[in-house]
Amino acid sequence: MKINQFKLLLFFLFVAYSSYSQKKEYYLDENMKEITPHFYLEKCSSRVLKCLDFKTGKEIIHKVVFRFKFGSVKKIGYKQIKALLSKTSNKAISLNAIIMITYRDSLYDFKARERNYKKHILKHDSVKHGPFSLRKFDYSRKKWIKRQQKCVKRYKKLNAETFYIYKYDYGSIKTYPNLHWIKDRGMFKNTFFKIMYNSNFVVIKPNGEYFISGGHLQDKLLKKLVKNSDWTPFKKDWQNSYQSLHREGYGVFEKEHYHKPHCF
Repeated sequence: MKINQFKLLLFFLFVAYSSYSQKKEYYLDENMKEITPHFYLEKCSSRVLKCLDFKTGKEIIHKVVFRFKFGSVKKIGYKQIKALLSKTSNKAISLNAIIMITYRDSLYDFKARERNYKKHILKHDSVKHGPFSLRKFDYSRKKWIKRQQKCVKRYKKLNAETFYIYKYDYGSIKTYPNLHWIKDRGMFKNTFFKIMYNSNFVVIKPNGEYFISGGHLQDKLLKKLVKNSDWTPFKKDWQNSYQSLHREGYGVFEKEHYHKPHCF
């Protein structure tokens, strides 16, 4: 009986392994075109690009996305975004203000974070992980809020209004009501944040131009974007960094070789 059970176990393991080994892998660039694994890795190293993995059934999709990108809100427009934010936040937005949005697809309370942390440990059990406690979680959240409040005041002096927007909440707002998050009904996700984990911050000018970030956004770059009405020089630096696939980036996109604290 034990031998039969052992054979049955081996059979299921074989089926599981075969199923996994038959998964098809695709490498797509930022324009949804299939590319070689070698070119994919080259693009992943670019300063203004990054890569994400998506698993769907028997497929693994390796996707190149933009870490930083410029664009324009032609369809909805700056005025509509400004009016919506002013109404939902009960906050007056000054004339010709720069709008800055921090976006999170999902907000989690401590229990949800703890469950995700435990899942992460199981997947990466070979790496040593520190303890995760309510005290540590609470301290980290309060520290983050305090820093954000300072950043909001700093950029408000430059005529920039900051908003925090989310799509789904898993108990975080109830537990931490002082976050002042605004629920997204679909406009911001569909306009700026379609791909989850791709980007989390956007700067929108009164003329409709925007800059979107999904990586370490240096404060010196953000200040230049807010202070200067003409983004042409910055777009050229971005274009040079993008076309060359340069790892360090050019101009304002040149990578810092050590980590500095940043607002967004």
